[in-house]
This record gives sequence, structure tokens and C-alpha cells, in this order.
Amino acid sequence: MEPQKLSSVFNEAWEINEKLDSSESSTGSGEYQTQLSKCIQLLERATLMVNDLSLFSQNETAEEISTSDIRYLLLPALLGDLTMRITTDERLDTLNRAKVYWKDFIARCKCYELTEEEIPEEPSQERPLVTGPPNLRAMEANREAKIKRYKEKKDIEKKMQVIGTLKYIITKDEETQREYYLLLLKSWINKGLEELPGLYQEAEMLEFMAKRRERGEENEPTAAVEPARKPLKPFVLLRDKLQAHVFGAGYPSLPTMTLEEYFQKEIDEGKIQLDSRQSVKCRPHFLPTCLLVLVLCSQHFCKSSTRLGILASRGSRGERGSKVKKELEVETDDRAALQKAREWDDWKDGEDYSYLYPLSYS
Repeated sequence: MEPQKLSSVFNEAWEINEKLDSSESSTGSGEYQTQLSKCIQLLERATLMVNDLSLFSQNETAEEISTSDIRYLLLPALLGDLTMRITTDERLDTLNRAKVYWKDFIARCKCYELTEEEIPEEPSQERPLVTGPPNLRAMEANREAKIKRYKEKKDIEKKMQVIGTLKYIITKDEETQREYYLLLLKSWINKGLEELPGLYQEAEMLEFMAKRRERGEENEPTAAVEPARKPLKPFVLLRDKLQAHVFGAGYPSLPTMTLEEYFQKEIDEGKIQLDSRQSVKCRPHFLPTCLLVLVLCSQHFCKSSTRLGILASRGSRGERGSKVKKELEVETDDRAALQKAREWDDWKDGEDYSYLYPLSYS
């Protein structure tokens, strides 16, 4: 069997990689992992072939590499990207292999002067604990670098879309092919610079969890059951208490005396004048002041039917009609009318009208 050429191995691996990128299957599915494993094996075979052929040397620059061979610089980047998707192996081992591939790719590109970016530093386990304020300058520089890479990525994608895809680039002239391969390398350099910090963080977290399992701290300690607390007693703020002393208890407030006690106090102070025939005890204690005054008035005006008739006559026909009626009765010598008028005059002269006036408070 004739040995497979390096170009055919690389092209086959590239086609499988493109299918995996556009696949709708889950990364953890068996079919996806099978194709992923096949692609990784092809790329590893291509890497061995490149080493056997000694295509690259550290003493060269990118300009000295032939156009047909410069695309093989992508092998470590493709292996790093595909290794990150493996779900069948131990995750920490997978991340460590991916980090090696990405670091080797960026270091090789920098050696060939394809980039000036430094490999992101991996956090050390013995790094000092940062307790001071954050380094704003470093944060700003990191932000500007990300913005620069993002803009460069968009420009590269636009240029590559104009040129074409790797599958059909072989039909182009050598200058177009070389431009496309250089753009492709720059695109993967930016991707590696973005992926490495995430790999560092995930690996650090997995190492921390592994150490906890070794110490027997896999399960998080459960919170201790707190004893039942006594119910809280209501409390009054000092400010509200002092305010109540000044402005009163507010609404609703408790009464300080009954209505009967209040009226007795008013009578004792002389604010309410009563007839000698009336008694405080006979008044209903549940009536307010205004109703009690009306009750006292009705007691005086309801002593006889004569008084009610006079009040009804005044209320219905008015003062003028009442006077005309009296004058007619007097002129006709109506004895009953004369007797009523005399009794009414006698009663008015001897009656105390102080209870009809509003209560005055001193």
C-alpha cells in the first residue's frame, strides 16, 4: 500500500474539522467523539510526517518557508482546539494537553515573526494573595488588547471571505495562497490567545477540587442546625416613645375618662347649667355632647302637647303665619286660644333658656 502524502492527510483532517464545526450533534455524543478522535489521529500523523521531513527550522523566518508548507504551522493549533472537545478522557489531563498544543503553536509563530504577542502567563499556585486595589493600568491594557484582537479578527474574516476557502485556494495563484495562509495563521493566533486564559482557570479549579478529594473534603460541610429561638418581643423606638409623650398616643388612643365622668366634670366646673329638677344620673352616658344637649332640649320642649303643637306650627308655617293665626283667635275671643297664649307667656317668663345656647369653655 502506497504511503499517504502529507497534503492529503492534512486536507482530510481539515475537512473533518469543518464538518465538526458545522455539526448540530452534541459534543458528548458518540458519533461526534468518534469523528473527533479520527481527526486528531490524522493531525498527529501529519505532525509526525512534518517532523520526519524537517520542514521547519528555528533559524528560518516565515518568508523563507514555502507557500505549500506554511499551512502546516496550523497543526498544533488544530490539535489544541480539537483536544479541548474531548469528553471521554480525564478532563484535567485533556486540558493540560490542550495547553501544550496552544503554547507550542504561539511560540512557533512568534519564532517565525508572525506575531509579537506573548504567551499568557499561567497562574502560579504559590502566587501571593492580592489584597491591595486592582491594577487599573493592567486592566485597561488587557481591555485594549482584547479590543484590538477583536477588530483584527473581523478584518481577517472579511479578507478571507473575499479570497475563498482552504478547499478551493489551491486553484489560486501562489501569491493569493500565501496571503490566505498568513491570514489563517493570524486568525488562529488570536483564538489561542483567547482560549489559554480559560484553560488556565478551568485547570486551576479542577486541581483545587482534586486536592479537596484527597483531603476527604469532597462533600461540602452541612450547615449546623440552629436551635429554636425565642419569639422576638415587640419593641418601641425611643424616638416614637418621646414623640408620643409630646403629641399624644395618636389614633387609636385610649380614653382617659367615661362620658358620664366628663359631663359631671363639666357641670362641676359650671360649664353646663342644669335645672334643679334634672339629674345627671338620668342622662344616657353613651351619647356624645351634641346629642346630649338635644336630649335636654327635647325634655324641656316635650313637657306638654301644647308646646309641641306650638313648635310644629312654627316649623311648618313659619313665624308670620303663627302671628296671623294668634291675632285672628284673639279678635274672635277664642277662649281656648287666649288660655294657651297666657300659659305660654307664663312659661316663657319663668323658664331658664341657658341650656339652649352653645356650651362655652373658659
